[in-house]
Amino acid sequence: MFENGLLEKLEPGTYESLAAIHKYLFDEIYDFAGEIREVNLSKGNFRFTPAMYLEAALQSIDKMPQSTFDEIIEKYVEMNVAHPFRDGNGRVGRLIMFKECLKYNIVPFIIEDNLKLFYYRGLKEWNREKGCETEL
Repeated sequence: MFENGLLEKLEPGTYESLAAIHKYLFDEIYDFAGEIREVNLSKGNFRFTPAMYLEAALQSIDKMPQSTFDEIIEKYVEMNVAHPFRDGNGRVGRLIMFKECLKYNIVPFIIEDNLKLFYYRGLKEWNREKGCETEL
């Protein structure tokens, strides 16, 4: 994806780009790769954006800025809450965050397995406690 220039051809920060990346990564795994979900999803006791509101949520998220670290994180958190696909949202979102950090000369980060609990806490608490993910 980096080598064939796909990421550079896509408009950054849009659902359309996210869907293209999702399709590229998961096309041989899921028959729904790159397609907006039509079912409601939850993980544990957290419910993602209901399917009936998903398109409107994605249109709002598309308009969010993403040129600073906080803006990139905020947009990623909102996209994760929307959860446009049935599976693979986090992996695709983290890839885009990594790319956008590089684009704006922000040192990118990788979330290792031993820090996943902090990552999940950060996603959950971001809107209430901005910056909690940057404490790691």
